[in-house]
Amino acid sequence: MISLGAPTFGGRISSAASTSARIGVSVASSAAPGAINLAVNRGADASVLAGALVITDTPPRNISIAPASGPVDGGTPVTVTGTNFRSGAQVYFGGIAAVGMSVVDSGTILANVPENSSGPVNVVVVNSDGTWGAAPRAFTYDALPPVITRITPSSGPATTSVIIEGQNFDSQSRNVSVQFNGVEARVVSATPSAITTIVPFGVISGPITLSVFGKSVLGPVFTVTSPALSTNIRTPVFKFIDASVDTGGTNLTFSNNDDSVAVATLPFKFSLFRDIYLPGSPLSITTNGFLSFENISSAEFQNGPLPGQSVARPSGTTGVIPPALVAPFWDDLALKAGSAVTTRIIGDAPNRQFVVQWSNLSILDEEGTDLNASLTFEVVLFEGSNDIQFLYRSMEGPRSDGSSATIGAQDLKRTVAIQSGFNQPIVSSGYFKIYHFENGGYAELAPDLTPPSKPVITDEGTLTANRTQLAVSWISDDAESGIREYQYAIGTTAGGTEVKPFASTTHNSIVVTGLNLQSGVNYYFAVKAINGAGLESETGVSDGIRYDPAYQPQVKIIPSAPHGSSEFTGLALLAPTAMTVVLRAYDSTGAIILGSGIRNPTTISLAAGQQSIKLVSEIFGIQNFDGWVEAEASGPGLGIFTATGAWDRSTLDSSVVRDTSADFVLFHAGASAIIVNPSSRAANVTMTALSTNANQSFTIPARGRFVTTLTGAVRIRSSEPLAVIERLGSPGKLAINAAVPVTDAQTTLVFPHAVAGGGYVSTLTLANASGTAQTVTVAFGTSTATVQVPPNGSTRIQVATLLKTVVFNAGAVTVNTSGLSGPPAIVGVLDIENEKGMVTVGARPAATEVTLPYVANGNGMFTGLAVAAGSSAANVTVEVYEPSGRAVKSATVSVGANQQIGRLLSEVVPAAAAQAGGYIRLRSDQPIWAWEIYGSGEMMASGPPL
Repeated sequence: MISLGAPTFGGRISSAASTSARIGVSVASSAAPGAINLAVNRGADASVLAGALVITDTPPRNISIAPASGPVDGGTPVTVTGTNFRSGAQVYFGGIAAVGMSVVDSGTILANVPENSSGPVNVVVVNSDGTWGAAPRAFTYDALPPVITRITPSSGPATTSVIIEGQNFDSQSRNVSVQFNGVEARVVSATPSAITTIVPFGVISGPITLSVFGKSVLGPVFTVTSPALSTNIRTPVFKFIDASVDTGGTNLTFSNNDDSVAVATLPFKFSLFRDIYLPGSPLSITTNGFLSFENISSAEFQNGPLPGQSVARPSGTTGVIPPALVAPFWDDLALKAGSAVTTRIIGDAPNRQFVVQWSNLSILDEEGTDLNASLTFEVVLFEGSNDIQFLYRSMEGPRSDGSSATIGAQDLKRTVAIQSGFNQPIVSSGYFKIYHFENGGYAELAPDLTPPSKPVITDEGTLTANRTQLAVSWISDDAESGIREYQYAIGTTAGGTEVKPFASTTHNSIVVTGLNLQSGVNYYFAVKAINGAGLESETGVSDGIRYDPAYQPQVKIIPSAPHGSSEFTGLALLAPTAMTVVLRAYDSTGAIILGSGIRNPTTISLAAGQQSIKLVSEIFGIQNFDGWVEAEASGPGLGIFTATGAWDRSTLDSSVVRDTSADFVLFHAGASAIIVNPSSRAANVTMTALSTNANQSFTIPARGRFVTTLTGAVRIRSSEPLAVIERLGSPGKLAINAAVPVTDAQTTLVFPHAVAGGGYVSTLTLANASGTAQTVTVAFGTSTATVQVPPNGSTRIQVATLLKTVVFNAGAVTVNTSGLSGPPAIVGVLDIENEKGMVTVGARPAATEVTLPYVANGNGMFTGLAVAAGSSAANVTVEVYEPSGRAVKSATVSVGANQQIGRLLSEVVPAAAAQAGGYIRLRSDQPIWAWEIYGSGEMMASGPPL
């Protein structure tokens, strides 16, 4: 069965064997299977190699299978054909044993296909003696159609991560395809039951299509929304961000100094063109001045144009241009002593920036010779906006101008790019490039070549009585790169700097203290603006202000002017004669508010009869404010009207600024008393509750503000005159009322308007500032009643209840204290309330000329007038003025003795039916009392006389 051939001999194979021998072995086809020992004899010596040869049967061959495909869940009956099959043979499909095996004969096996994953698999037949044969990719498992059960979320902008849940998916992302309304999307991860994908750019709302192994299913509709606008954008300005280790940066480690790659981690989601990369994605950063959002193993030294996939090297070989490339300076760079490549994250989510900085790198020429250049530059990636910025801090030496470099970026497929330079000398120290991202593409922003506008300066008017201080504000703008800083100086001639040389600030206003101004000398501010690109504006010069110790301006205090995202405050200034008004905004501690874009102080010039109407944000440039305002007028008689309300016009109320007082009354339980001490001295204050006579003492610092909640009517006495309002708020309602000085007590108090019935409630609150109980007579319409007000106490009662009025009635309320001994001691307010709002009406002295502060007609608003006459009938001329001071039209109304009229302004003066802004002047031949109420169907507000 086995025969040996003749031996042949060779040379030595070891120190113990002088010769070697080779013997051929032949195995006959009839040889029995099994292990064969081999023995060699030489003389008396013998050597045996046990199992030197194993004889086996012929392995299975020519294997095929029918049918050649079936479902992944198995069970398909198949016939396996071939040769040399033996009893006990086993069939494997992709490594998994078939079930229900039956060896029919040496050429046929019957089996059932086992469960497996989708795709083609090898079929292997293994005989019981270990011989085997294989048919590569002979059977294909057909995937089951995918089933989508849920998508989360179902709406969002491009770059939103979406999880598709269901059945019959696959764990290999390459076998899965997702489309949003026909637009291919990136598959981030896949399991048999969940797929994570990302909404691509350029897609509109529509169904999701999922394909697994070529079998597709139409899923639910995904609603594409507009992306949130990011403020994390870079304007065209050079502002190098130091990312060195000394500033908190992280040093990257490279395997060598040339053509090397280090891997960093992307800290936030970023879209490079239409390719979306999630936080944690690797960033390949190279020594050759570029990075890639994909894993790359080498840093190509030969730069090429973009977009591009390959580049010819001078040696004749071909290099690969990396995908997802961002190249601030792609050239054959090298690290040297003092070189570093660092990364740094600055800012807070969602407005972070990721910085990659190359410091002190050199350039190698085509021969690999170091050109001894020194390059420091960086790339900044902006979270949210996906903007990219290249900045070049120090570019020195040969080719540092970019004459052998590529500057730009390209996408993952290397078919879309933005290129600023390819072997072009465009770079220098201080140079920068901005690529602004929009809907999957980039646009290069042009550098700013235009200086800021010449600053327009506003000082504190013509005169000042403050010898040690000057203040000024200004306006300048730069639409391209914004204002980086301002420089200001003070001189005694226009543009002079001898009083204070130029100093820098980022604010739009400044208060300069510690001066020694000379009487009769004019002082001028000079201001220039420098933009983000370092360009300087023309110098603006103020019109000059003169120090005059005898100057005594009229000063008024606005205790509260809240302004922000939920509510607004507007100021209306009315000048009876030509004047300038200097407005200053202070915080609660009395510090003047300064900041970028804030114009504080600011000056408004008014002609005789002119009204200025502006929001707090328009006056000062302050977007969020909760302090107090000081108004300094150059002439007497300035009227100030304030209106505060919600931006949605659900609440509104108004008041006029009154003179400060050291003895006054507040009336409303639950109201906030807002108290400002404008004095340079601290104010010692006593607040007495008029219901219990309990006292509370406190001190308000000089120029400070104090806020407290009232438990009822109180009398406040202070060592310094104070400016005070009370603010009462409830859902959908707002009431603002100025404090009433005790000196406003009169023998007869007339409240020009009250309403009882028809959904309205009028409530009268009276306070007695004397130590003697007071009995007063209250009249409303034809009804009268008496009320007793306790000594140093208060009384609050509904008018309808007091007078037993059961039908709707409107008119004036009169409180008569005549006949009582001593000086007048009663002060009070009248509240008118319905389900939509509340207003407080005061009792001012009668006058023959009354100015009402505002007109609000049209656009859903109305203005109402209430006029009451005394014991003599009055003929009243109603004049309506525009803000410019021009009279629109006038009309005359008659009011009977002891009568009141309440009408819409549009009924009295039809020409004012659509007027917004301006004021009303009443001229009467007899003393009258007047008030204004304006509002809409949602609210009402009080308009006290100026």
